[in-house]
This record gives sequence, structure tokens and C-alpha cells, in this order.
Amino acid sequence: MKLITSIHFASIIIAAVSVSGDEHFGRYLKTSKSKSSKKTRAPTRPSTESPKVNVNCGDSLRKDVILLEDLTCDCQRSPNSTFAALTVVGPASLDLNGFSVVCDDNSWDVTETDLSAVIKVGGRSGVIINGSISGGNFGIVLAERGRHTVENVIVTDTANDGLQVNAPFCEVASCEFLRNGQGLYPLPTLLDECDGDLTDCKFIRKECPDVFDPLNTDTVPCFNGDVSGDAIDIGEDSRYSVVQSNIISNYGDDGISCRGDFNVIRDNKVSIDDNSPRTSKSEDAITVRGVGNQVIDNKISNSIKDGIDVKFNEDDDNCNQTFTGGFNIIRSNDVEAAVDGKGIKIGSNNNFVVLNKVESNIEDEGFNVDNGDCKIGGNRNYMADNVSNNNDGDGFKIEETNNNVIVRNTATGNKKGGFVLEVKEESSSSSDSSDEGDEGEIRGLANILAGNIATENESGKDIREKGKASKGDCSQNAYIGNIATSDTDADPFCTLGEQIDLALQDEKVSG
Repeated sequence: MKLITSIHFASIIIAAVSVSGDEHFGRYLKTSKSKSSKKTRAPTRPSTESPKVNVNCGDSLRKDVILLEDLTCDCQRSPNSTFAALTVVGPASLDLNGFSVVCDDNSWDVTETDLSAVIKVGGRSGVIINGSISGGNFGIVLAERGRHTVENVIVTDTANDGLQVNAPFCEVASCEFLRNGQGLYPLPTLLDECDGDLTDCKFIRKECPDVFDPLNTDTVPCFNGDVSGDAIDIGEDSRYSVVQSNIISNYGDDGISCRGDFNVIRDNKVSIDDNSPRTSKSEDAITVRGVGNQVIDNKISNSIKDGIDVKFNEDDDNCNQTFTGGFNIIRSNDVEAAVDGKGIKIGSNNNFVVLNKVESNIEDEGFNVDNGDCKIGGNRNYMADNVSNNNDGDGFKIEETNNNVIVRNTATGNKKGGFVLEVKEESSSSSDSSDEGDEGEIRGLANILAGNIATENESGKDIREKGKASKGDCSQNAYIGNIATSDTDADPFCTLGEQIDLALQDEKVSG
């Protein structure tokens, strides 16, 4: 069965060339948008006379089915459970027909080995359309051979991920994900934390809001921690999948998390519109860890942490592991009012960040290029034609990273600096040292800032370079043709080139 929307993947090299020239890049944008904006339609079924049958909890569907009524199942979760209220084996399709499939048990398995779901899709080219599912551990799991489609489905109140993509060439389109990944904290575990006394417990005072009622132990909504999930999780087994035109709100961990490669995350609306105890512990709106993914035209508002976080695939802080990730395209996204994080944060290498807008972050930077805990990320990124406006921190902060190209961006009205480059010498010893003779690695080198505009940011800090390299070593950062109400305060002997005007001249050039 064909996917609803044609998927067009340009190579990273072609994409890089596209963003380097206005004319070619404009043509690329127009072509990509026109090919991807076709109105989605319900997938066709092999037979126009699909049997209308009732289904039972636990059924495995190998033929096309149209649901006739709501289905409610006891999906009690337990260690090593793989139960599914329904399993669709592609190429079969399940038309929910406006009805719902519900798991009505709210227990939680603290061992985190529970793999139960409301609906699982296996085989190849399975389809779920037109209805709602709620409750349970995972909502929908797409697995096995892939090319599955989920369209026009509402997924609500799952304890873990609302939807998992664990197969290639899948499409999730025009769906809605509400209150996913906000698993309940188990009462027995909470009692252990509190030594059996919920009324006078330091753990509750630290983790729960003042409105928590210790006498009402039916649900304990004050902590999600490790028992939370994403609205949509695109796993390592997903390649060339498309997640587009979905509405996501009030998720437990990330709105969309992508650990796979060459996937498209496009035209989604991701938001937090309340501040409930569980929601207040949410993370990023969109997280990208893989290689060659495209994050395009998404609207993000009120994320608790970063709006878009691009980083390496990593399990922990082990700096000896193999890091993968980068060469992602982050384009034409709109990020507004992150509560306690960056608008767009880049922590891996060789990414293309173009035509994005970040504004009104409450406590942090608009754009941040960061080297990460292991000091290996944030290098060789291309950032062009982005706008950072009215953020509480810096407009663009390039933090101890090398060889980035930052061109034609605009930073206006930010509470701190407009464009800030940090240069730092890292001590060669295992611990920080102030000894002058202790030489180490210098980071924050050979970045290029050209043709940027910085106005109405913190006075005197529209463009600045922070930190000093010891013993006269120069950062060799180049500041060329920028327009700012205050010049860079970098050492002029340590910059490449001068502040020059690259605007077209009125003079006619003779042939």
C-alpha cells in the first residue's frame, strides 16, 4: 500500500549547496513545499467491501476491519507484558470509524519492562485511521517491516509514549496527541520514599506542588521522572518515516523524540498549555539525535525545556562511546516562549539551521550552539537567515565551539547580547587550574559571523566575544559586514578581516 504523501529526500550535500545561494535555495523551498503540501486523504483498501465485524480484546486482525462500537479492554500492565488490546497485521487496515479503543486500567509497572500497548501494528503496510485510543501503557506501536500509516487518530492519556515508530517508511499524519507519557507514580513506591507517611514527607514537599493532597491517594500526579514518555517517539529502527501535520500538547517527556535517521518532522504544532505537576517536568518539544533528519515548518510554544534540541545519540555521559548524529536540516520553524530552555539548541556537528524564528524565551537564549558534556559537539554548523527576538538571554550564543558559519541572521530586542561567541582555554589537567603555566585546549575558534544584524539588545553587547585565550593565542573568529549599534569587543588583532560593508554599491561597474 502506498504512503499517503510522497517523500522526497535530497542528499545532505544537495541541501548544503541549496542553502548557500539565495536563488537555488528559494527554488528548493518552493519545490519541497509544493510537493509536500498535498492534502492527505484516507488510504485506499484492497477491497471496497471490507467486512464490518465486531472485535474482541486481544484480537489479531489480518483482514480489513471497520469498528462498529467502542472497545474497552482490561490492559493491566505487568513486568514483561506484551499485551495489546488489538494487533493489526499489515497489509490489513483498521478503520476505527469514529469509535474508540480504550485501556481502562491505570496501574504502572515500575520495572520498566512493560511493552504492552493499546494497538500494535506489524507486518507491512498496516493502516489505522479515523478514531481514538486512550489509556494503557504505549498507545500505538508501529513495528516489523514498516510502511505503516496512522491518520486522523486521537491518542490520549497513555502512561508511556503515545506512539512509537519502530519501523521504516511509516507515516503519521493529521493526528492529535493529548496528555501522553504522564504515567502515574506508583503509590507503593511513593510510600517507600516517604517511609509510609505522606502527610509529612520531604520527598513530596520537594517534588510536588502545594496543592497536592496526601489524603487522596487514588492518583499521585506530582512526579513523572523515569516513568514518563513522549507523545511521539521515532526510534532507531525508523528510517525515511514522516511525522507531519499533527497536534501535540501536554506531554510527559518530549513532544517528538527522533533517534532514527533520515526522517521528516514537518508542520506539527507542539505546545504545553497548562502547568500541571506532571507537565511541569516535561522536557523538549522536539529532540533530534540521528543523522540526516529534517525538521521543517513546525510551530512550538511554551515548551518546558528547549524548543528544538539537536544532539548526538548517546546513552549517558561516557565520553569514550561512539557518538553519532548530525547533518540534520532545521528549517522554517517557529519557536515561542520556552519556559526554561533554549529556543533552538545545537549540540551535534554539521547541521544546517536556516530560516527559523525564536522569540520570547522566558529565561534563556534564542539560539545556542553548545559543545556538550564531552566537549565534542557544536562544530561546523551552518546558521543562516534566522531571527532571534525578545528573548531573556542572548539572541545567538556560540559556546566554545569551532568552525561555525553564522550569516545573515537577525538579533533584536534580546535582554542580553545579540551575538555572543565564547572562547575558552580548557585546562590540560583533570581538574580546573588557575596556574598560568597549565596549558590546554582552546575552544571557540575560527567561527565566521558575516552579514548579521544586531539591534536593541543589551547596551554595548550587540556583538561580543567573551573569554581570553592565554599567552596571546588568538581565536581567529571573523566578523565581516555585520550591522550593529555596538561593535564587537574582541581583540582586533585576533580577528580575520575588518568590519566592512558588503552591501551593493550604487556605482555602476563598467564592462
